[in-house]
Amino acid sequence: MGLEKKTGRNLNRVERKQWRFELYLKMKSLVSSQCGVEVGSGSPIVSLTSYPPRFAQLHICLESILNQSVKPSRLLLWIAKQDMSSLPKKVVKLQDRGLEIKECEDIKSYKKLIFALEEYPQSSIVTADDDILYPHDWLATLFEAHKSNPAQIICHRARYITFNAAGELNQYRYWPNIQGRESGGSVIPVGTGGVLYPPGSLAPPVFDSACFMEICAHGDDIWFKAMSVLAATSCLKLDRFKHNFFETKGAHLSALQTSNLNGRNDQQIAAVFSRFEVTAKLKFNDSFH
Repeated sequence: MGLEKKTGRNLNRVERKQWRFELYLKMKSLVSSQCGVEVGSGSPIVSLTSYPPRFAQLHICLESILNQSVKPSRLLLWIAKQDMSSLPKKVVKLQDRGLEIKECEDIKSYKKLIFALEEYPQSSIVTADDDILYPHDWLATLFEAHKSNPAQIICHRARYITFNAAGELNQYRYWPNIQGRESGGSVIPVGTGGVLYPPGSLAPPVFDSACFMEICAHGDDIWFKAMSVLAATSCLKLDRFKHNFFETKGAHLSALQTSNLNGRNDQQIAAVFSRFEVTAKLKFNDSFH
């Protein structure tokens, strides 16, 4: 039975917490007129994308971002041209509170970062997923860590890239989730938790849409990691949040997770790492570890 069919009385403790948080966000989205961004504040831009199967619950995710203790300087929502007419009114009306809806080319999940990087090259950009309910200090935690570590990519969720005894890259399923705080070149951010990219942290080939759509169409986390390695940018995984963030009703597995069901992400890792000699850089160049 999903949360939407349960009441507050017959939920377990974690479900009850999610139910209350989701209800709060739904109600606030209906009645609030408070602006959720502070243009010119110096805080990061938050950028995300979505597509029609997620539109029904998208306003709840957006409300969680508009409800942050530290407001983003902009909140950008990138929507493929063919999907614009399907956006529900409850999403469109959030423009009155600072949301910016941007029409763009459909490059799958890459929409959440590529176009923001092009338009705002001197800004720190935090990517978010459209099916996550972000806690109120989610952005503040990333921003505070960025102030102390301005050159690093910073995230709340990550895995660690590992090698076998022969020095070969392990399959993705053998890259362990990082539980505590960890920093280095072998830390690969997982997009669901949100990732802060400072200016210049990704190498110029990041914009090569023909390449990433050909060899890594369903693995943006892999592509962005490779581009950070090319730029010799290390990643910092924080330990503020011990548990996974709540997901919106009907949320699906991330692209990287679903791809892994048939091994596609391992194929994408092999293709990208081979094309840009990422494995060698990880193993032998410790300048960003």
